[in-house]
Amino acid sequence: MKKKIVGICICMLMIATTVPVVGTTNITTDEKNVQTQSRGMEWNFTYDLGEFDEIRHMLQTTDGGFIGCGMIEESNKFYILLLKLTPGGTEEWHVVNHDLNGTSVTPTEMDVIAFHIIQTTDGGFLVSGVSMINVEVEGTPIWIPAGFLWKTTATGTTQWVQHYYSIEELAIDYIYYTLEIPSGYVSTGHRIYFDMMGQVIEFDGFLQQTDKDGDLQWFQSYDAGDDEHLSSLCNTSDGGYLLTGWRESSSIHNGALWILKTNGTGAKQWEQTYDGTGFEYTYGKGCFQTSDNGYIFCGNTGSYGAGIVDAWVMKTDASGNELWNRTFGSTHNDYTWCMTKASNGDYVLAICKDYTYNSGTKDDIWIVEINEAGGTEWSYLIEQTETQIPTCIQQTKDKGFIISGRTEEYGTAISDGIAIKIGPFPHLDIEIKGGLGIKAKITNNGLGDAIQIPYKLSVNGGILGLINETKNGTIDLLAGNYKSFLGLYMRLGKVTFIVKVAEKEKTVTAILLGPFVLGVK
Repeated sequence: MKKKIVGICICMLMIATTVPVVGTTNITTDEKNVQTQSRGMEWNFTYDLGEFDEIRHMLQTTDGGFIGCGMIEESNKFYILLLKLTPGGTEEWHVVNHDLNGTSVTPTEMDVIAFHIIQTTDGGFLVSGVSMINVEVEGTPIWIPAGFLWKTTATGTTQWVQHYYSIEELAIDYIYYTLEIPSGYVSTGHRIYFDMMGQVIEFDGFLQQTDKDGDLQWFQSYDAGDDEHLSSLCNTSDGGYLLTGWRESSSIHNGALWILKTNGTGAKQWEQTYDGTGFEYTYGKGCFQTSDNGYIFCGNTGSYGAGIVDAWVMKTDASGNELWNRTFGSTHNDYTWCMTKASNGDYVLAICKDYTYNSGTKDDIWIVEINEAGGTEWSYLIEQTETQIPTCIQQTKDKGFIISGRTEEYGTAISDGIAIKIGPFPHLDIEIKGGLGIKAKITNNGLGDAIQIPYKLSVNGGILGLINETKNGTIDLLAGNYKSFLGLYMRLGKVTFIVKVAEKEKTVTAILLGPFVLGVK
């Protein structure tokens, strides 16, 4: 028998006492308080070497631990970091690659950064990014930033490093994202072209394929008019790729979100641009093919939503035509640089809430789970006293999530790298039935407990509109359990019932005939 709570009332909904589920243990008050405070956080790791440190991207490894890439600062110079954590969130080992370095890391200019990491099929790791490299141009040695792939063993020993640029075209590449394929690796990013005086001419997005040693097999650039940037990609069911980024040109407003579909060798099949009155872009990780062969991806918008900039998710059909879009944010800046796909088919964003706001609570991590239709399934806020800027979220083997990032903006003197492990989410379903009274059943079908979540039950209508009742409160709903509410209304006429719990809401209409509720729909 599952846990069941039944409240019976006349003209309003009431909550009665709790009956424990068979085979479970009653939760004491102290245990409830602990759960309420943790909100699913299992551990919080901070990486602090004294200057500017960042864990840009992190994922779980086959041994149950975690691997992250980022950078550290030593005496005003930046170096690429590879960091291994145990399953419990303590450091196992780290490697600093002093050959991958640079001197400039600001919000607008970066000559060294690690963007992305994957665990390869041989158990090792591959890091994508950009660093300074010394090359010779017309007999003169110069330092330039160039995209790199850094391949290591499972213990962080370097196997090879490859940089990517073109002296003939006076062009350098920034590599943001890499996938492993059977014959090698596919990477995306942008190529920057210069004139002979070293001034930037334009940016083009690109897709490239290398073999298992990082040797270039083919390269495709994409020029849609003026400046194009690509930052994420995913495999598609036809053997091709979807690329996401943004465009800037005189024909669009400030900047526009841009997606591109290619075949397996990088030939463009179609592209779509999504422009508003402000600046729209995606600069991170988070594009996926959906169950209907469409696509979903995340970004940020300065045109829509409640604030100056809001996190943005868009769903398209198989040809990139918009089906829906949703914004996430309040009156201040709310940014996302990452979205992951969960094992249940939903999508989870890590949002920096109130980013760079000047006072009060700011720069907190806001986790939002949405379904494929764009409806919010679950959300909660990870609040800390210091700034938190999430740049990665990935699901873990236990259906929880790992989040990584930093504690300060680029260009500041000091920042810590952060990694936060959170547990699985609840998954709340609402069922409303009629009969003798109105019955609302809330079931937690997820793996995580829902503790101290708000609910609101309301009924409105009836003859002459005499029914207008609302019940608010909080409930605890453990994984695999449900709670039921029963309302009896000795009235007549058509009514509307609304049940909202956490982020989920369901509305039905019905006919009251005394205590009986008919025609629920």
